[in-house]
Amino acid sequence: ISPFVWLHSNAERNLCALINQIDKEKSIYLKLTQEKENLLREEIEDYLKPLGYEIKHGKVKGTDVDVAIIDRKSSACLCLELKLFIEPAEIREGYERSQELRKGVNQAKTIYGLFQEGDKRLISEVLAINNEYDFLVAVGSRNWIGLSDVQDNDAPIIKVWHLLKKIKETGSLSKVLTWLRKRDYLPTLDQDFSVHSREISCGEWRAT
Repeated sequence: ISPFVWLHSNAERNLCALINQIDKEKSIYLKLTQEKENLLREEIEDYLKPLGYEIKHGKVKGTDVDVAIIDRKSSACLCLELKLFIEPAEIREGYERSQELRKGVNQAKTIYGLFQEGDKRLISEVLAINNEYDFLVAVGSRNWIGLSDVQDNDAPIIKVWHLLKKIKETGSLSKVLTWLRKRDYLPTLDQDFSVHSREISCGEWRAT
């Protein structure tokens, strides 16, 4: 077997991707995902607790609160729907991961709807906050936030560690909520990247 195959292969990634494609093995994949979600929640808590933030989670009507980051001093709360999956390597995987992100957005919006309704289980029992808190929901992805068509104005999709570093950098969850609402977490054209066109050809075939 060519050394190129071994040097440029990720055995763990490929095994997990294969398991997720075999119906009778998907329960194993889901178990791995749940274990990773629990570990990620612990990482978030270990990172934010020394900064004075409180971390909550629990079951609510219709879904779960995977992670809630609460700042009691400024009365701010961010509920995160966690998404952990293998970063897509080809078109089919990109489509499937986009569907998972859309599902996460819908789950996050369910939580936001409960907050607006004044749901006692969410507000009093799980989060221990009140209706006057600055409240936002988002999808926190471990490694991929999808393309522009899955981003949502009401439930931003952001990488977890991008978010955590911003919280530490600003020292204010309220400022981070504003940052998310303004969509400033996304790259800006001509500031963070630029677009250039070029002509390509193959025989008589031409394209820009």
